[in-house]
Amino acid sequence: MNSEEKHKIRLNYVSLKENIKLQGNYLLDHLFQTNVITSDDKERIVSEKVSADQVERLLKVVQSKPGGSLEKFCECLDKCDYDYLAKNIRETKVDQDLLKQGKNCQKQHKKTFY
Repeated sequence: MNSEEKHKIRLNYVSLKENIKLQGNYLLDHLFQTNVITSDDKERIVSEKVSADQVERLLKVVQSKPGGSLEKFCECLDKCDYDYLAKNIRETKVDQDLLKQGKNCQKQHKKTFY
């Protein structure tokens, strides 16, 4: 995902974590079918014992995927009755100035510590 897509996940993080339930839901299957996650990703997500930890792992995995994954993620949310979450993500406005500041902070952090 690009920085803007990751930021949209971050701005909706609490809502996603509170509302997504992976047990008895086909979200992981849809994400696997559309190549958003791999079978290894799916196994790592399911291996988490607590539901909230599973969702947190899922969000980390999704954020690590290439650009365009956010829309596929939203399409899967739509298919699994989480259309309200997908809508919130799609409608999230990202402040480009804050995004640039975050990138500059990351660059400075890397220069300082690496």
